[in-house]
Amino acid sequence: MISKITYLTSFLLLAAAPLSGTADVKLTDEQKAELEKWVAGRIVGEPQKCIYRAKSNDIVVISEQVFLFGSSRRSKTIYINKVSGACTDAGKYTMVFRRTSAARLCRGDIVVVVDAVMNMPRGSCRLNDFVALKRAKK
Repeated sequence: MISKITYLTSFLLLAAAPLSGTADVKLTDEQKAELEKWVAGRIVGEPQKCIYRAKSNDIVVISEQVFLFGSSRRSKTIYINKVSGACTDAGKYTMVFRRTSAARLCRGDIVVVVDAVMNMPRGSCRLNDFVALKRAKK
């Protein structure tokens, strides 16, 4: 029997795939467990083209292709983004966003992973739609 959390995680990754063109996202067991912690008790909302900068201050790197945006697990709404390409070493180095808007992060914005010590780019990827994950009402 598939648990509700596993089902939701699989649903999130598959539901966003047609929108983002990244149906081939592979997660390790550790990455799946981390994602499941974040999505537990949440309802999938509508995909959004952009999110406001205040909602994007904290980023959790699940994998080089899956990012979560939100202030904490206790936040009312967090956003998942499956990027196009892979932001190599995104969890290890500084991420720099090349934005089309100063106030928002939007689909199509480029994320560049930079080794701040060496001042060298490590990889880059493009943001796709942000899928809202809203805390379920009890």
